[in-house]
Amino acid sequence: MKKLLGIVVMGLLWCNVGFAEKLILNCKGEFLGIKMDDYYIVDTSEKTLKIKGGEAVNVRINDAEILMTDLNTNKSSKGYNLRLMKFDRYAGKLFSFNVYINDEEFNELQKKVKSLESSSAIKPWSYLEIAATKAFSNQSHKDNLFYNAECKKSDKKF
Repeated sequence: MKKLLGIVVMGLLWCNVGFAEKLILNCKGEFLGIKMDDYYIVDTSEKTLKIKGGEAVNVRINDAEILMTDLNTNKSSKGYNLRLMKFDRYAGKLFSFNVYINDEEFNELQKKVKSLESSSAIKPWSYLEIAATKAFSNQSHKDNLFYNAECKKSDKKF
């Protein structure tokens, strides 16, 4: 009886490891008239997203979506780059855009993010998501880029 109980307990512990995984997403879409075929690796245990050939960035993961927001604090000639990538886990779609914000918008956003770092009520990434969506909807900058793609979970090749 003790052996049977031990086997059941070990089996339950063994099965629990299956929740953490690395998702390989193959996304196909069109960007500036060019057909794109990109791969993204999502590590659900580390909560990171790695774009093909790039570095891993932090993401927010829930049942419905995988969301990445990133604000580049180095100003370019176009302004400050704010990126948003949202993977809809049910529809298998990627919605991504890069927007540029000016000095005033950047400073306002930085103040909000810094004030929220100690607070647990609202997370800083929520302000980044709102700011990115607002900047994109304004379409105020000619260099704002939009990318929409269909994604499928890729099988491991090795």
